[in-house]
Amino acid sequence: MAQLRQRKAELDGAGAVVVDVLPMDLVRAATFKRTRAGPFATLSDPAGRACATYGVARQLVVHNEWVNSPSVFVIDRKGVITYAHVGSSFGDRPSAEKVVEEVKKAAR
Repeated sequence: MAQLRQRKAELDGAGAVVVDVLPMDLVRAATFKRTRAGPFATLSDPAGRACATYGVARQLVVHNEWVNSPSVFVIDRKGVITYAHVGSSFGDRPSAEKVVEEVKKAAR
């Protein structure tokens, strides 16, 4: 997310809306938003519905806590997923450059 924050102007220019979906309650999600999420929208999803819908509810253990797989989806204006990356470990994430490239493709 930190790398994406630095590319926010490019994402905005492509018409992208970035949403960080957090599998935690409202209080924890608000704390995360305030301390780490930055300028992007944050969705609290404690029941894991979004994660289950997109198939990323596979659980990983990070710092003695269960978390969902880090994932990135680019969804075009018609609601079609044009890019998906589902991490196999906590650090398995696409580069900000790759995400911006895929967003620009979807915006065409």
